[in-house]
Amino acid sequence: MLFGAVIGVFSQSFSLQRFAQETATVSKMDWILLNSRVRVLEELVRDDLSVPLVPTSYSFDKDDERIRIAVKVDPTWLGRSNLSEAKSKLTSRAQHLCLAPWLSEHGQFGMLFLEKAPVKLCRVIFFTPQIDKSGKSVVPKDVAVYENGELVLK
Repeated sequence: MLFGAVIGVFSQSFSLQRFAQETATVSKMDWILLNSRVRVLEELVRDDLSVPLVPTSYSFDKDDERIRIAVKVDPTWLGRSNLSEAKSKLTSRAQHLCLAPWLSEHGQFGMLFLEKAPVKLCRVIFFTPQIDKSGKSVVPKDVAVYENGELVLK
């Protein structure tokens, strides 16, 4: 009986209709980044799950005026890939991720009016999870950075 009462109270407070009517203030940049993230994840599922390079965060650095994208790299995949293959896949994924915000906002047709190359508008940091020196926490270890159209391996 108590379980039923708890479910009833929860269902009253959790109303999709209420969520549909509530408004939230979101910046245009946050909206573009959210749409980019969804677009990229949908494309990853549809096209290329064989390459385990998954974006984990998108943010906008106001000082640099760049979008920063963090990408988790599977350490097993990285260890099995030769240097040339890994560099090619990382570069390709970075270029795709740099285009995603622009395409999310303007679509394919918007590429005709792009004033600045998308690769100059973003910075992609590729990392693998690693156990810290204490052995108690997992921390990111940068393996490559894509910036200004160039991939630099760490």
